[in-house]
Amino acid sequence: MPYIFPKRKLRDSDILDVVELNEDFIPAAEVCAGNLNAHNIQENVTPDFRRNNTDETAYYKYAFNVVDGDPKLGSASSTSSAAYTFPRLSSFTGEHQVRNDNSWDVVDSSSLRVSAFSTGVSTLWITAYAQYFWMGFVAATKVRLSGSDVPKAAQRTHHLWASEGNGNCRLQFAIRVNGRIIESTITGKQYAFENSVEPIRSKYQRGGGIGFGSSRRKGDYKFPGPHGTWTEGATALGPVAIPVRLGCHHPVQPGKHIIDLVVRRLPRIDGDDDKQDLEDTTIDDDIVLVGSRKLFVVELKRHPTATSTLTSTSVPAFETEDTITSAELQTSRTDTIRTALNTVKRGALARGALNHYHLKSPVIAANQITRNDSTASFTARYPGHGSWKSTVHTNKFTTSSSGIGFYNLETSSGKFQVGPATGTSFSLTEPSIFIVTGSVQLHGIKNDTAYGGFGSGTSATNVGIATMANFAAIALGITTASSSIETMLASCISYVNSFNAITHNHNTSSDPPTDFSDHDKSFDEEVNVPIFHVFTSTELSSLSSGEDIATFNIYGSALSAADGGVVPVKVFYQRCNLSVIQLFI
Repeated sequence: MPYIFPKRKLRDSDILDVVELNEDFIPAAEVCAGNLNAHNIQENVTPDFRRNNTDETAYYKYAFNVVDGDPKLGSASSTSSAAYTFPRLSSFTGEHQVRNDNSWDVVDSSSLRVSAFSTGVSTLWITAYAQYFWMGFVAATKVRLSGSDVPKAAQRTHHLWASEGNGNCRLQFAIRVNGRIIESTITGKQYAFENSVEPIRSKYQRGGGIGFGSSRRKGDYKFPGPHGTWTEGATALGPVAIPVRLGCHHPVQPGKHIIDLVVRRLPRIDGDDDKQDLEDTTIDDDIVLVGSRKLFVVELKRHPTATSTLTSTSVPAFETEDTITSAELQTSRTDTIRTALNTVKRGALARGALNHYHLKSPVIAANQITRNDSTASFTARYPGHGSWKSTVHTNKFTTSSSGIGFYNLETSSGKFQVGPATGTSFSLTEPSIFIVTGSVQLHGIKNDTAYGGFGSGTSATNVGIATMANFAAIALGITTASSSIETMLASCISYVNSFNAITHNHNTSSDPPTDFSDHDKSFDEEVNVPIFHVFTSTELSSLSSGEDIATFNIYGSALSAADGGVVPVKVFYQRCNLSVIQLFI
């Protein structure tokens, strides 16, 4: 009943009729008994509703699970020396090892899975994040390839299974709800054995056994057109080390649900991995490890999931021959209904009575920032994997793009960081969560041109090239409001290696070679590095020692595990974005 319109106006000279008199107040009494809807309530009310993250919580309910994985890449002690190492299975901590059997594998069913998540008729907002490393990093001196000695130059590809630029990781992540893979979340193609055409302009025409569609007999042009070449394995994630963020909105019916992050390793099309003979038995086999991973689930309620005891208003109807008195008409009936309508209690509202016109927004604060300036770079030395605080840990943050520690990325107007849209800081007074997402466009990870050579006796012509031993570490951190302390969590560090470094066979007789111009190809990665984390106000208060949060920041640092970790690395980036949404809970 949206509105109650009286059928008539009582006048002094009216003859009272029992039916008409009851029609004047009975509908209003009926509304009080669990039938108040959106049209009976004015805007901008301040209801007292439950906020305990249970099924009866207003607006939404959430779950956030996170597991940290440390690749043990080492740390810098000075600008000229470091103890950087390749990630190894033997030293990696907190990892999840991916099965090599082409089947979906649940990532951490014991700690990452969101299980028994009870909902009504709702929509699940699901976001997952995962950092992976493809094991097989190796110094060139440790490898034999196809029976021939690999040149002992450190410029060789530093990954056994991705050597020669032909290998790819073939990894797929997806979100699974109640045992069903959400196909739109699969990181790659659904058909695992689909080939792709290399997006390279062809210089030659078909024929002579060159390219697809050609006859093996030279001069037999069976089909016209450029020769082109197929590339296999372009159906899944190919880089050696990279983070990935995926998500979806999925409708569900009432009941308990299980939400998983799943992963699988696709097989090679030819069914055979690269055959390599290892001189060093400590080199890891062809396996993939998942490092830091996160799973965030929000129930966006479409219909109320809980009911309450209905309120009752005792207003008896008039019967024929009843005496009409002031007490009977006013006190027992009209005043009772008025009091009930002016003090609406739990149970008086119908389901769905309150909407966005009546309730305050769950958003306490929100803001975003973007960077679209020219390409910038940094050579800041990676300080290690950990939860850092600038007042406790030295050399973990740096104000110099070439210093030791995590360096705050910059824009043309200053540091790349985001604060609240209004005010000077994000308040932690009210229990809340902070959903932080961002992205960094990473162009490339190169040897720094300030380094005059890559090793003793080698030429400086290779300066600026990339190898798979180069890493960029992109991290999410915060700055406190009062004391401007910088701090970050270990699980908020993402890693990307220079996976587009391709090394072909050497055309020089020297070993190590002195000329790399014809075979070392360093293509830009042009990769998006995702940022994602969900903080609670309690967690942030612990990190900031009770201070409010001034800004959320994106940091960067670089490292190379080649040549004992002393090679300086330059990371190039351009477009960035960072958004923060603070919701009360």
